[in-house]
Amino acid sequence: MKLRLLATALLLTFVVAFVGLGVLLVFHPGHGGPQVSLEIVPPDEIPAVVREAERHFTSNLTGAVAGDATLVRSLDRNIRDFYLVPFHREEVTAVAQISVSENGTPDFSQWRHDLSGTVAWMHPPFTAAILMLRNAGYTGGKWKARMVSVSGGEPVMPYFWEFEEEAGERVYIGYDQKNDEIKLYSKLVPDLWPNDRKSDPQNPRPDSPVSPA
Repeated sequence: MKLRLLATALLLTFVVAFVGLGVLLVFHPGHGGPQVSLEIVPPDEIPAVVREAERHFTSNLTGAVAGDATLVRSLDRNIRDFYLVPFHREEVTAVAQISVSENGTPDFSQWRHDLSGTVAWMHPPFTAAILMLRNAGYTGGKWKARMVSVSGGEPVMPYFWEFEEEAGERVYIGYDQKNDEIKLYSKLVPDLWPNDRKSDPQNPRPDSPVSPA
């Protein structure tokens, strides 16, 4: 019970801080940047998500404390939206992937262990993504930002930020691990089976699941 209360308190603290971060990172056109609001994890959803992860603790996670929760919107219609919640215990770090069921309740999917860093799956940082948006020429307008994913590869990897302008335009900003740089893309294409990639030249190769702007 103490662990649950502590984990819940930490996550609630994170949400409050992240809301503040979203407010602080609103760039006004007059200051050379777009106005961006950030989608956050609803505070009333956090306790149930943490409890669902705790129900599936492995032995090496006994006593682990929850860290920053992230809501990820899946762009693959065959994969549900999900939460990523890291847990820390001494030198052990694991991230729980909790899917969102059709009725809205959390449903445990899997653990990912042995991550190189507690926020490795969060790249690129929100601040860097906004700067990339501005540097790409989007210096005005009101935008909404959220974290999204496409299928393929490891379940806990750097995801993409989706920026949607109030008029409907969308762009995506992600981390190119191969070239070690942040890039802006005009669209994301869900992964296909290898044979489909060969037969459909309009879809990217496995090592390039996005279309640069």
